[in-house]
Parts: sequence; structure tokens; C-alpha cells
Amino acid sequence: MNRIVMGISYDGSKWLGWQTQKHKNTVQDVLEYAISKFISSSCEHKVSIICAGRTDAGVHAIIQVIHFDTIINRDMKSWIRGTNAFLPSSISVLWARNLSFEFHSRFSAIARNYTYILYRGKIRPSILYKKVGWTFKDININKLHNLSKNILGTHNFNNFRSSGCQSKNPIKTIYDFNIYEYGSFIIFNIKGNAFLYHMVRNIIGALLQVASDKKNEDWFINLINDPYNKKPICTFSPYGLYLSSIIYPDKFNLQESRIENNNLFSIFKFQ
Repeated sequence: MNRIVMGISYDGSKWLGWQTQKHKNTVQDVLEYAISKFISSSCEHKVSIICAGRTDAGVHAIIQVIHFDTIINRDMKSWIRGTNAFLPSSISVLWARNLSFEFHSRFSAIARNYTYILYRGKIRPSILYKKVGWTFKDININKLHNLSKNILGTHNFNNFRSSGCQSKNPIKTIYDFNIYEYGSFIIFNIKGNAFLYHMVRNIIGALLQVASDKKNEDWFINLINDPYNKKPICTFSPYGLYLSSIIYPDKFNLQESRIENNNLFSIFKFQ
């Protein structure tokens, strides 16, 4: 038996999220079908895959890491090319590795990084439709920088998750949160040990409510300090959100899962 690990990228606007659903229009369903089709010439073997982090409908992945177990022996180039042959153009296998059973794509991950790209402009950016978030409001970038510091560290993020969140533990740790201006774009990079359902989009939405003067700074700080005093937050659009890095312990030697080692997506490398 082999444990095959793959790096995947996908355009989330084409799919109803990651997790399998009855109607089979999810990234997981399509990937499992493609992998099973690739190995079907060797045996009848239904593949079940596990990912590093489930993404919502509309959310993209610069890098998603999956693993599955199989009795099939193929070289890594064959896994890449063979699986891609059965995938639509909006999903690609970037690399493949054969690792020990100690590795688990979800539980071995020590951190995850999300990138949100926001376009500021009076007119919606049609050529970037479903690739970026958009606001026509004036945004105070200094407020964004000042407020983002409150997110760092370990907090109860109960106020930043949406109904339907199945996590029993709302306490998460944010290691880094950086905000950059790039012309008409604002780029948010947030790195944490794990994230709740809609947590990143709710953080972005809450920050923008303050930075556009719709809410005051104390309102945002109270969302963190008083986690069970639920207040309405604008859950921001999924289309500008990208799963951009999965970090694993060095012993697995999976540097490919980190965005800084992915030349294809150098646009996301901001200093």
C-alpha cells in the first residue's frame, strides 16, 4: 500500500466548494473521479482523498494538499499527468510524492496561509470577475494596519465563524497577518494554525467595516475580547480568497506546499 500525496490548485468559482456533495459538483468529487479513472485500467479501486483544509464555494487554492492510499505503483510523473488527463482545466495536479503513513494532509499541517485580494475602484473589475474581491468604498489603510495587530496571537474567534461551523474549539492562533497595497489592490496575508468556517472572510469583512467608517475600532476589538456577544459581521465575498500555503514539519520535506517555492504564483509574493 502506498500513501500518495499531491499538490493541487483550482479555480474555486467553478465549484460548490471542496467537500463532496450529492450532486458531485465539488473539487473533491471531481478529483476522486479523475484519480479513480486513471488507475481503473489496473484494478477496480475507488479512491477516497483527504485534504489539508476544506474551502468554501468560490474560494480558490493556489496550493491544496491531499493524500490517498492505493495499492497501485506508479512513478510520480505518471500520477501527475495521468490524473490531469481526467481533470477539467480549472483543476490541476502540480506535483506528487509517495510518503510514509505517518503523513496526514490535514493533521500533519502545522500552519495554513490564506491570501485575500481586494480591488478598490468605483467600477467593478469585469476582467477579474470571481478572481478578486471588490469594494467601491474609500478604505483607510492605516486603520487596517492598526486593527490587524489585534488578530495576532491566540484568541477565541467565535464571533468570526458563521452558523454551520462544526468545530468544537473556536480558539485558534494567528501567527502572521500582513496587509499590502499594490496599486488599486489591497492584499491580505493571514497565517494561522487552523481556521473556522468563514473565519477569514469574516475577519476581512469586519476590518473593512471599520476601515470604511461604517463601524468604530472599539466594535472590532470587542469582537475579539467578548467572543460570545455575537454581533452581525459582513461575510466578505469568497472570490478574492485563496488558500495559498500549507506548512508541514521539515521531516516531510514538502517545501512545494509553500507559496514562496511556487514560481507559477509569484504575483502573490509581496515584501
